[in-house]
Amino acid sequence: MSQQDQIKISAIILTKNSERHLQECIESIIDIVDEIIVVDGYSTDNTLSICKKYPKVRFFQKSFEGFAKERIFALGKVRGDWVIQIDSDEVLTEKCASKLKEMILFDRFDAIKVFNKTLFVDKLLRSHGRTPCFKAFRTGYIYYNGNKLVHETPIIKSGARIGVVDGLIIHYHDFYIRKIWSKFLRYAELRVNMEGISVRRMLTRPLGLFFVRLIRDLRIIDGFHGVFLAGIEATAYLFVTLREFSRFR
Repeated sequence: MSQQDQIKISAIILTKNSERHLQECIESIIDIVDEIIVVDGYSTDNTLSICKKYPKVRFFQKSFEGFAKERIFALGKVRGDWVIQIDSDEVLTEKCASKLKEMILFDRFDAIKVFNKTLFVDKLLRSHGRTPCFKAFRTGYIYYNGNKLVHETPIIKSGARIGVVDGLIIHYHDFYIRKIWSKFLRYAELRVNMEGISVRRMLTRPLGLFFVRLIRDLRIIDGFHGVFLAGIEATAYLFVTLREFSRFR
């Protein structure tokens, strides 16, 4: 058996009522991994039924404690030499999956970045995915700050050899108002829990967040799509801060 045949690859997916794109997500990686660790926040839809279709899926359920802690939990379950980290609403293109496995088996890297593009109302957003992000890494070369409830960024071991895949991951951002609102509301709640609330933050943060998304993150170049997403994110933050502030009055 060659050294390449001995390299085992695990994937990690976090889920919570993720039935819409989960099957497509799993199908996009199933042929390049040896196991898929799914950590679920007690979904009430068909998430579990979808996972049961795949012998490679190992399914765990636990109460949500923040994205970083969920990933730390998942990392503790992997058996592979490499880990691919993918969201339940993301799909690897065929080219990306092939190139990613090729780079892993090439065994000259410790962490690999991939370009990620968001598809929103059948439009690939130009403001998203301008720089690649870490999606695969050798076991033991990454860790997370467990105090980060949202927007958790992997911390790569110093001296790691980093590669970039010539391929795309497509992130589906569906145009369902209730789902979009719930998603940004959840992020806002986690952000407020981390930062705390104050009158100053309540008055300035929503507008500041709106313009940060438009200008710094260049969502303005996506026209209506970018303005809409920036606006609903800022509104969700304002809603949460007003709700929390009223509880303490």
